[in-house]
Amino acid sequence: MATVNNQHKYILPAVFSVFLFMNVFLSTVWAETLQKTQQPTTSWSFLSGYSVSYPGLGRSETRVESVDLLLRYKRLLIKGESSSWYNGNHYILIEPVIQFMTVPSGTPMIGVNILGCYIFPGTGELTTYVLGGGGIIYIDEDIEGAGSKFNANYQFGIGLQVPATTDHSLFFELRYHHISNGDTASENIPINSFKFLAGFTF
Repeated sequence: MATVNNQHKYILPAVFSVFLFMNVFLSTVWAETLQKTQQPTTSWSFLSGYSVSYPGLGRSETRVESVDLLLRYKRLLIKGESSSWYNGNHYILIEPVIQFMTVPSGTPMIGVNILGCYIFPGTGELTTYVLGGGGIIYIDEDIEGAGSKFNANYQFGIGLQVPATTDHSLFFELRYHHISNGDTASENIPINSFKFLAGFTF
């Protein structure tokens, strides 16, 4: 138990470090070309993709694979007022999600996520963003070591937005995704996964 808690205390600093690195890296690469991108106040999107966990990634022991379907509601919270790399737009994302497990079975996992999203100022042709947050998820399957059907998750990732038409955009995302029960059950072996997602606004 103490080992698990000691590992958990490093999670937030690690997430913060990743976000800080992405900010500095992207500002260096695009510092001379970034301009403020006009983003809508609200939008709806649909995303789908593939998720896979790796035994040995963190404390994961079981390989879990799934096909993911997400509905996303995005709302603007803070609008950037300049083209500086650090002055992009801040959004909140609400995502109901269904994950159809293909390994170890075809049982779905159902949950909802609340994420923060920072969209870097862009040229209008290509927009990058980072996101992070968490939620709850129900797993209707006895996965070895999971300990509970009701679990929490946290995740963070990077994304690319490409305009397809005047009113629609395409999205491509890579996320790290962690599921565990927070030591509310006797067993708490997490599922640490990478997600590869693509979607579009509508």
